[in-house]
Amino acid sequence: DIGYIDAVVQIGSPKSISRGVQRVGRSGHSVDRAAKGYFVALELDDLVEDFVLVRQAWRGVLDKVRIPKNCLDVLAQHLFGMAIARKWRVEDAYEVVRRSYCYADLPLDEFMSVLRFLSGRIEGLEDKGVYGKIWLDEEEGVFGRRGKLARAIYSENIGTIPENIAIKVYCGRWFVGTLEEEFVEKLLPGDVFVLGGRLFRFKRAKGLRAYVEAVKDEKPTVPAWFSELLPLSFELGEAISDFREEVWRLLAEGREEEARRRIAEEADEDVANAIVEYFKLQWSFLRAHGFDEFHSRRNLVVEHYVDERGRSNLIFHFVFGRRTNDALAKAYG
Repeated sequence: DIGYIDAVVQIGSPKSISRGVQRVGRSGHSVDRAAKGYFVALELDDLVEDFVLVRQAWRGVLDKVRIPKNCLDVLAQHLFGMAIARKWRVEDAYEVVRRSYCYADLPLDEFMSVLRFLSGRIEGLEDKGVYGKIWLDEEEGVFGRRGKLARAIYSENIGTIPENIAIKVYCGRWFVGTLEEEFVEKLLPGDVFVLGGRLFRFKRAKGLRAYVEAVKDEKPTVPAWFSELLPLSFELGEAISDFREEVWRLLAEGREEEARRRIAEEADEDVANAIVEYFKLQWSFLRAHGFDEFHSRRNLVVEHYVDERGRSNLIFHFVFGRRTNDALAKAYG
């Protein structure tokens, strides 16, 4: 579906080694061609991320892959698709499904529960406008598609990429704004957050509505922001941390030219000079504040300051990715 592409230009860091390789891999789709990509850094942290990402990719180091198992929503889609193709014996369909690594240890009772769900046998489904998509005869051990629109329903709804849904937020009877569904999913009863410049405490969510109560003089317990920026992968974060430590150690030992040479061997002199000068500034800042060590994944640095409005601010100089950042935001927000 990509077509013919000479090269890929990646603007900004893709935040993941595997994601960067995958995007560059959209070019050169031919057995006699090689993929080609250019990474355009928007600022110095991007430059460091891009350099480390490319270096790791050349070394054959990718992000760890976690393959989820026994995902019943995906199984439901595939069973529906199988039923559209032809009538199946339950045992044959179960055998086919278990050939997949993802479902190799799927219990039969869970498999049957999905078939019963698809056949509409779950109490209360029809009250919610959810009707059976297949027929199931458990005595004969067979199932097949139900209805003339099965193929259209399947083709129009297959997939696991969620739509962006706005959740309406109500304080009592009053509508106060909207939130991203993904943000609401992370809220726990009692969480305090900012919406429209006001503080609210989350009570509960039902359907496409969230219910809150207004609060004063309380600190938010969740970040006031929600970003569509991609999260930094844990493996790339660790590689960046190790690279920082490598360069800073060379600088601390007075081996600046060696640091430039090492980077230039895998990039060019402009990249090497930009990264080394950036790290020299950071190293000078740390030394000016009495630090004898630089921050790495073994030496964690937390910066604290009070701004002009009297607010206390903490900066965690970590590169462990968004999950760690979210936990820190909840703990210290």
